[in-house]
Amino acid sequence: MFQTQKLNNLECLYSGLNFTDKKAVKAYFLFHDKKENKKVLYEISPDVDKATVDTVKIVDPNSHFAQASRYAICAKSATIAYAVHQNKVYSYSLGKDAKEKELTFKGLPENEEITFLSNRYFLGDKKSNFDYLIVGTQTGNTYKLYFYNIVGGEPDGVPKYTTSGKGILKSLGYIDPTVQDLDDGAVAPLLDE
Repeated sequence: MFQTQKLNNLECLYSGLNFTDKKAVKAYFLFHDKKENKKVLYEISPDVDKATVDTVKIVDPNSHFAQASRYAICAKSATIAYAVHQNKVYSYSLGKDAKEKELTFKGLPENEEITFLSNRYFLGDKKSNFDYLIVGTQTGNTYKLYFYNIVGGEPDGVPKYTTSGKGILKSLGYIDPTVQDLDDGAVAPLLDE
């Protein structure tokens, strides 16, 4: 049995959904245990009327995942999370093995600071579907976004799109052009930031 109450010492650093197994959607919560100074990863099976804690694991403090400044989760093509550590992106297996792998991004300048990371996807219809790992960088007052197609959770080739703007990027959303109202389900993920 896992402790699920009186968790005041836990600070949530990140949460996200993974549905690679369509019959078993998983929610992941990464916490910093302020009392014991460690990172704790909760795997939860959400349901309509309840949520069940499946596993709780202590993240290796020497891992890139434990030391990361930014997180994202791969929602549909692999059971992994992403972590930015020392300006590099790593995949982190959400399975029992907790393997890490440094990911390479063609077309991403090494001298730009990575300040944003998100998996954005759309499953509304076959002609509009996409699955991107978006890497955001910041140089002075200019941000840039690099949209990489992902295959098996890893970036595939050069960015499909790039865009830039002035200011500091905090969040990113997507609404399909066919959306009539916000109730039709065509709004892409809200939990990955």
